[in-house]
Amino acid sequence: MPTLGGQTLALWRATALLAQRQARACADEAGRVATANGPGGAEVAWRAAALDALASDQLGDTARAADAAARASSALDRLKGHWGAERMRAYETRRDIAALLAGLRTIGQPAGT
Repeated sequence: MPTLGGQTLALWRATALLAQRQARACADEAGRVATANGPGGAEVAWRAAALDALASDQLGDTARAADAAARASSALDRLKGHWGAERMRAYETRRDIAALLAGLRTIGQPAGT
């Protein structure tokens, strides 16, 4: 079973790959994290799905991007239920989290809009 530290490292690795526009490698890494069933629960699941959605969108795979965005939204809703509104507001102000949330809002939209 993967450790939370290992999952976190893999998520940061996927984030770096996305920033380097290595979308295929990012999607693969995020997919491995998402299916690992480790201790990170909903927080790891939503971040992995969000990264998969953004990478898939970069690759032009609209179906996979939409599916991953839906998984991210579902996991984020679970996380909100566990953490509550106050903790989520603080979490969503983190730069990395704010960037994922902003990116998800662009899924399926033409570039430049």
